Formats: sequence, structure tokens, C-alpha cells
Amino acid sequence: MKADPESKTVINLGGVLTIVRAAALKQIISEALNKSKYVVLECGESTDMDISFLQLVCSTHRTALQSDSLLKLGGTLEEHLLKKALEAGYFRQATCRSDKNHECFWPGR
Repeated sequence: MKADPESKTVINLGGVLTIVRAAALKQIISEALNKSKYVVLECGESTDMDISFLQLVCSTHRTALQSDSLLKLGGTLEEHLLKKALEAGYFRQATCRSDKNHECFWPGR
């Protein structure tokens, strides 16, 4: 899908991205995807994350792909957040099977 920069919705996620906020984060991201076909998650202001956030991002990405929407991570993840993703085993060589357009966040990192 070609992303139209004019129709993009940016969600700034700051603070702690953990299980404590998982339901609220899911609601925020889902509502954005219902309103816009192109959603960018900015996580630069995040101070911590756990595996629940990584799972939420992957699940929401698969849902976006199925509905012909685009979900992207904006900017760069801070060093400690990249470390958490690495420790959780999210970086890999290939994309998941749902990712027909090879837009997965984790390969090649």
C-alpha cells in the first residue's frame, strides 16, 4: 500500500509501555486505524516497554495489513527500547507470514 503523507495519523507514545497500559494503548491504536489508513507510532518519549507492548505492535500490524492499512514506527527507538526488543527475540531475518509487503518492523535489525 502506498502511504499518503497527507492522511497520516501520528500517535506519540511516551512513558511506560507495559502491560499496565496495554488495554489503553490497544484502544488508542485501534481507534487511529479505524479513522486513518496510515498510522505512525512515535515511541521516542518512551521510558520503558515490556513484551506486551511488542506483542501489541505486532498484532496491530497484522490487523492493519489485513485491512489494507499501514502501521509504521516513526523515528528511531531509543537504545534501551531496542535492547528490550532484542532480549525478547523480536529481531529476525525474515518477516512473518502475514507480511506480504515485507513491512515488518523487526527484520534486519
